[in-house]
Amino acid sequence: MTAEHESLLFGVIFLLLIINSTAIFSLASSQGMIYSDKSTVSVTPLESENATLSSSEKPSATPTETQPVITPTPAVVPAATVPASSPPQYVITILPTLVPTPAHTLLQPALPDHSDSGYITIFSLDNHNMDTQLPVVLFNLVNPPLLIDYNVSPLSTTDVKYLEYKLKATKIEEYINISRPYADSRFIITVRDNETGEIVTKDGYGKATGSYDLTRHMELQKNGNYSFEFDSGYGNVSLTLKVKKEGNIKS
Repeated sequence: MTAEHESLLFGVIFLLLIINSTAIFSLASSQGMIYSDKSTVSVTPLESENATLSSSEKPSATPTETQPVITPTPAVVPAATVPASSPPQYVITILPTLVPTPAHTLLQPALPDHSDSGYITIFSLDNHNMDTQLPVVLFNLVNPPLLIDYNVSPLSTTDVKYLEYKLKATKIEEYINISRPYADSRFIITVRDNETGEIVTKDGYGKATGSYDLTRHMELQKNGNYSFEFDSGYGNVSLTLKVKKEGNIKS
């Protein structure tokens, strides 16, 4: 490298140093002004005058009395009372129209109660022992009907039954008495045509008839010469045979 080139290089370096120094100086000057502006406080004449007042002349700071803040209480609106059984508002209820239910017709209408007014008794038994032999009754029915009513009191028998069971942890054994009508108790009425011997009707209480009704009412609606036969045992019976007086009883 020649001397001319070295001189030129040193000149460029020196110029760069001058430029950098100038920039640094300008920057430092601007920051110094900023710091000066921030530290400088300007005082207005009013503030200066107040600053010269003595502490006794300065107005004392009187504490301000704090007023209580009154917050209005919101009015309490009672909620509407809804009965527990009332449905929600979105459910609509409609009372149905009551329709009278027609009475059902019985498959077998009840028989009207018979009246024995104007009838006389032609034969009767009053709590009679059914183990004794009963007579055969003959009667010529001219003006029907003939009414037959009886009430049976069968002989009662008692069975002794042994029971064994537990009541919690206790074993219980006992004998109990069970009362029931005697199985062979019976009262049977057989009505025959006295001229032909043909059975007109047969009814009663016991195994022979299959009926265990203690009270029974029968009627003969046709005139004729009848015989009434009784087969009974093991109990008591009350019985009446009734007919109308007109035409059946000779005065």
